[in-house]
Amino acid sequence: MRVLVTGATGFIGQHVCGALSSTKHDIWATSSAGPDRGSHLTSSLPVHRYTMGGHLPVDLIGWEPEAVLHLAWEGIPDLGPEICNKNVYDQLRFLEQVCDLPSVRKVVVAGSCLEYGDARGPCTESLVAGTADVFGRAKDEIRRSLEASCVGSGIDITWLRIFYSYGPGQRSGGLIPSLVDSLVRGEQVHLGSPDAAHDFVHVGDVAAAFVCALEQPDTAGIFNVGSGQQTSVADVARLVTATWSRDSPVDGLGSTAAGVTAVTGMWADLAQTYRFLDWRPRVDLAIGIVETTQWFVRRLERGRIRGSDL
Repeated sequence: MRVLVTGATGFIGQHVCGALSSTKHDIWATSSAGPDRGSHLTSSLPVHRYTMGGHLPVDLIGWEPEAVLHLAWEGIPDLGPEICNKNVYDQLRFLEQVCDLPSVRKVVVAGSCLEYGDARGPCTESLVAGTADVFGRAKDEIRRSLEASCVGSGIDITWLRIFYSYGPGQRSGGLIPSLVDSLVRGEQVHLGSPDAAHDFVHVGDVAAAFVCALEQPDTAGIFNVGSGQQTSVADVARLVTATWSRDSPVDGLGSTAAGVTAVTGMWADLAQTYRFLDWRPRVDLAIGIVETTQWFVRRLERGRIRGSDL
C-alpha cells in the first residue's frame, strides 16, 4: 500500500515511520521541518518538506497515495488558542485535498485523550467530552469536520485518541526528560503535582496502533490508544530515580503510597480497540521507563562530551 505520513520527524511520527519500515508498504514521509529533523528511525526514508495547509506537491498527487497517516501538529509545545486555531484551519485544508484524491481510501489521524476534557476514570470512545481545553477542542473540531466531509466518500476515517505517550525521542519538556535532566545535573527533583495521574503509553505501542489501524479492514471510528491504567506522577518519578540511582533525592512525592494510586485522572477503556484494531499495549511501564531513562541519560551525556570538546 502507498502510505502518506505527515509529521514524520515528530516524536510519534518518527516511531510510526520506524514501524512501517519493517512492512511492505511504500512510504511518502512529510515534515514541515524537512529531512534535517529526522532520526535513525526515519534515516532510511526520504523526508519531503511540506507546510501543512499548502497545496499538495504535484509529485505526491502523481504518486497516488492509498492511505494517509496524519500526525502533524505545528507549534508544539505551544498549545494556545492562536496556534490551535491555525492548526485547525491548515489541517482541514490539507485533509480536504487528500480526501479529494481518488486513490485515497483510508485516513488515520492522531487524536488526543484531551478531547475527553475533565473526565475521570475509564474513558470509552462514546463519552461526551466536557470542558476540554483549547487543544482538545481543536482536535475534536478537526475530527467532526473531517468525518462530515467524508460521508458517502468511501474513505474510512480512523481517529486514534492517544493518551500520555512517552519514550525515546520525547521532547525535552516532558515529564521523564525533565526528571532525567535534573538527575544528570545532580539537582533535587521537585514534583509540582505528584498525585496527578495519567495513562502513560509507550510510543512504540502507539506506533504499532497506527500500523494496526492502517492494515485492519473496515476500521472507521474512534479508538483509544493507551495503557488502560493510570499511574501517578510520583510513581513515574520513583521508577525514573530507581533507574538512575536508588539514593537520588526526590522532593514532593505526595501522600499516595508507591503503586497505590487514587482515582485522580483518566485512562483508556480499550475494549473497542482490542476488538476492531486487534491492538493492545505490549510495553510494561517499568520496562519502558528504564529504556526511556537510559536513552535520555545517554543523549545528555553525549551532549556534555560534545560541549566539553568545544
